[in-house]
Amino acid sequence: MRFLIVTSLAAALAGGLVPAAAQSQQQQNVMTHIGRAVALNNKCPALKPNNLIIGMVTRQHGIAMNRAPYSDIIVAKGAEYAREIAALDQQAACDLGRKLYGPQGEKVPNFLR
Repeated sequence: MRFLIVTSLAAALAGGLVPAAAQSQQQQNVMTHIGRAVALNNKCPALKPNNLIIGMVTRQHGIAMNRAPYSDIIVAKGAEYAREIAALDQQAACDLGRKLYGPQGEKVPNFLR
């Protein structure tokens, strides 16, 4: 699963950015990390999302990734990060993804494998 990024990205581009004020800071942080992991996964297909860990974290924080506004925020965060890492080549994106979200990830371990 590519986090339904293609469909969600199209919806986000059509609808613009969604205000995130209704979500808690913890939810915002989780959605930011998911968006970044999505962007890294899209840039480095060798990285695979760890759906078990992502599912556990989203349930723990009450985030329904497949429903608005959560899905829209995740897509917006992913698109924002994709612009930030656009200059990276595939290998650099893979290395960054493993560093931040791999098994010993500095940000969220095991988001990506």
